[in-house]
Amino acid sequence: MVILPSVVFISLFFSLVARAPVRTSWSASPPLPPGWRDPRRLKLLRRFAAFFVDDRYFFPESDDGLWLQADEGLNRGDNILPYTEMEELERCDSCQEDAAALFEWSHESGLVDDDSIFTFETNLCVVPFITCVRLTEVLADGGPREGYMVVLTPDDNFMALSDVPQILWRRGQKPLVFSPSFYRLRHMACFLAHNMPMQGSLGDDIAKLTSLRVIYMLGAENSTTMDKLEGPLPATIGELPYLKGLYMILMPSMSGVIPPSLFSLSRLEALQLSNTGLSVSIPGYIGRFQRLRVLVINSNNRWEQGFPVSVMSCRNLTRLSLRGHALVGPLPDNLGALSRLDWLDLSDNKLSGELP
Repeated sequence: MVILPSVVFISLFFSLVARAPVRTSWSASPPLPPGWRDPRRLKLLRRFAAFFVDDRYFFPESDDGLWLQADEGLNRGDNILPYTEMEELERCDSCQEDAAALFEWSHESGLVDDDSIFTFETNLCVVPFITCVRLTEVLADGGPREGYMVVLTPDDNFMALSDVPQILWRRGQKPLVFSPSFYRLRHMACFLAHNMPMQGSLGDDIAKLTSLRVIYMLGAENSTTMDKLEGPLPATIGELPYLKGLYMILMPSMSGVIPPSLFSLSRLEALQLSNTGLSVSIPGYIGRFQRLRVLVINSNNRWEQGFPVSVMSCRNLTRLSLRGHALVGPLPDNLGALSRLDWLDLSDNKLSGELP
């Protein structure tokens, strides 16, 4: 019996590489995929794992769009809303139904000024931080095919890729708010706020956002205490019928436990709760997530527990990280049954045993 070192995931990483050699090829920036018109919008989307397809990833140090093709590589995308399975729309009539509410929320959050109302009323698809899309029938999975994605990041590393960081820098550090107008965005397919100050809490009316496929919220590291998302995850989050990806990262002012309703999300494929104030204990019924491929539960409020054997029922997992989750005791004997894993991180726990 051996105690697993804090860098156990590194040894696993290299063992996987040894079994599945990476074949790579460099190429210049490829032509836009069919259905896409604006390369700047697409380049920004490709910086986030939810939109990556699972057989390639964007080379982050490149501003001109170099790609790394990886036939068997690690660091693959989460493939939740792959850009190859959607087309960019120049105009979207169903999206336009949200124009008044979207302008109101954007104005309250300091994203636009008074004069922008005409743009929203005419065609909200031209607003830089809004991308209107049509999903393929398979990706829509029985839900509405047309909708829009709100993508917000002030990260200056993305300045060369998109106008969005410049817009956000000009607005200062005004936090996003989750006012009543936010919950009227019925055709929003994705809400992504990366490195953004946020204020208040998510309310039960989140259940009204029935078109949502992805929620990605990463708080700003330099936010003041008053500019952080607070409170628990609303219990009604389990009522979002088409939610595929939930990412809550760097939210230390959040509190409470994971609502049991979360595990009613039958379409969920990615769940990441990292560095939040949530009390996270993985329940025995996590095996209900038959589609779950990405499970990342890192460094939240937690209490000691054994390795959650219920995870072994999630046989489609490709990425599993339970870093700093206060796990103690032996590894399960059948860990090798998770045969699709590309990445495993169990560091900063007190586990014992041998990896398969």
